[in-house]
Amino acid sequence: MEGKGSGIANFVEGAQPYIAMISLQFGYAGMNIVTKVALNRGMSHYVLVTYRQAFATIALAPFAFFLERKVRPKISFTMLMQIFLLGFLGPVIDQNFYYAGLKLTSTTFSCATSNMLPAMTFILALLCRMEKLEMKKVRCQAKVVGTLVTVGGAILMTLYKGNVISFFWSHHNNNYDLQSSSASSNYYSFESTNQDWLKGSILLLFANLAWALFFIIQNGGTVPLVSMLIIQDITVVNRMELIYLWYGLTISQAITLRNYTAHLSLTTLVCFFGTLQSMAVTFVMEHQTSVWNIGWDMNLLASVYAGIVSSSIAYYVQGMIMRKRGPVFVTAFTPMIMIIVAIMGSFMLAEKIYIGRVVGGIVMVVGLYSVLWGKYKDYKEKEAIIEETTIVEPVKLLISVDKFEKNKKKKLATVVEEEEEEEEETTTSTALNDIEMQRNDTTSNVDDNNNNVAKLPRLSPLPILVVIAMDEATPKDSD
Repeated sequence: MEGKGSGIANFVEGAQPYIAMISLQFGYAGMNIVTKVALNRGMSHYVLVTYRQAFATIALAPFAFFLERKVRPKISFTMLMQIFLLGFLGPVIDQNFYYAGLKLTSTTFSCATSNMLPAMTFILALLCRMEKLEMKKVRCQAKVVGTLVTVGGAILMTLYKGNVISFFWSHHNNNYDLQSSSASSNYYSFESTNQDWLKGSILLLFANLAWALFFIIQNGGTVPLVSMLIIQDITVVNRMELIYLWYGLTISQAITLRNYTAHLSLTTLVCFFGTLQSMAVTFVMEHQTSVWNIGWDMNLLASVYAGIVSSSIAYYVQGMIMRKRGPVFVTAFTPMIMIIVAIMGSFMLAEKIYIGRVVGGIVMVVGLYSVLWGKYKDYKEKEAIIEETTIVEPVKLLISVDKFEKNKKKKLATVVEEEEEEEEETTTSTALNDIEMQRNDTTSNVDDNNNNVAKLPRLSPLPILVVIAMDEATPKDSD
């Protein structure tokens, strides 16, 4: 029984990331549906972005204040300007373009075009020389082919419609009273809405371009047309996360400042500056004060839902899963949003689904996974290099310590030898001093003319044997 219980526990634990990611896709799909309804009812997308960032700031600020109060670094003026720029490029430009494109097209089309983000980031990375084009490697070929396929799928979705796909619920009216809110976008006629679809496609393209450019700039890249927007002190913990992330991911998951490690506080600041800048843009673009009116309706629901679910809860959940399973696992679920939105949009908004859009979406998903496969190989290669480095470095450290110990012993031996030589030199100098003192003790004789005579050393007495020999030799000579 214990083994069976542990098996179920392991299964539940292993299934948690999958359940969480699938739930997030439903959450993102709901955000697209709710915001589409609010926009079709006349809500300004400028106001929607402002309220979304405001609610996100309110939701994140308490957690950032209490959880990171001990690790929050000080903010310099330069860093403040960098965060201000990120708040403008991310929330203000990207979200306004996206919501404007969403209003002119459909939820399914908008979600499908978001799959272009990895390919667009790869193209910008090539232009900024952040990616090397090594066509001899299969992973590089996969990225290039996947990029071309993704772009081709987007073009197919934009220019080709085809027949309408009918569902069993398409002929029934929904009970949500949304017909009035979606009267301008429910029943598309290619001839009458071709201009709107083209405008919406261009706006969505710019939205993804702004988001990809945001990734490039915050990673320290250089783009000729926006050279004044280069940020040198901003980087990413793992560059692979840039390519894997898509539109729905929040800013804080992609950004990490070298000198600002409090990521939750960083997200709050970006949302706060995004709120202020969105408010300024709204005052410029919307001259009627009535656009700010919000009640207990879909406008409030869209603002709160997008701010709390998409910009707060999703940040925490995706960050946790990304740390455990990696960025590829997180991004692999993103095409599900297009499928969920297509079903929910046709049921709740009575949106029509065309064969051309479905085929184009499938082509884009194929290209997306091709790019992700190539980036996954890059990710694994860099991980292998890091592992080799972590293994080699301790060995180098041990060798260095061994060399240091040997050098230390050599130095000690050299010091001992030098001390012995100094002792020998001291002994020699002492002996020479003794000899010099003996020379100074010699006697000097003076002649009658007071001339000094050379000093002669004192002679020691002759040995006794010599004296005896001299005494014995004298009688022989007298004979």
